[in-house]
Amino acid sequence: MQHSTGKPTKAEAKRIEDMMRLGCAACASLDLFCPADECHHLISGNKRLGHNYTIPLCRGHHRGLWRWGQQDCIPAQKLVSISSGGHRWNAAYPTEKELWERVQIRLHLPLDWPQSKLLPRRLEIVT
Repeated sequence: MQHSTGKPTKAEAKRIEDMMRLGCAACASLDLFCPADECHHLISGNKRLGHNYTIPLCRGHHRGLWRWGQQDCIPAQKLVSISSGGHRWNAAYPTEKELWERVQIRLHLPLDWPQSKLLPRRLEIVT
């Protein structure tokens, strides 16, 4: 499979493998366990942040393809997939960054977030 971020390094592939064993991050936020089917890459400025900035999701929380029985255990207002859009997702779940931080903590990995390449505007000094 061709990735916009290139092929994962060995270290990135190991992180993804270990991460997927944790189960769906969104289900975990509801104190439920559901196997993670898909690796969701976090996006900033319409670009993937890279393979180290991923969270494990079930198909339901990733693309709205719910497993049999999931709709019975998850409250109706939480039956939202990340592909539904940020506003709906953020109303129901922690932010993607917060879920990523929870994953990093469970994997005993650093919480180093990439710095923005955007520079702040210059402030005009009024005297």
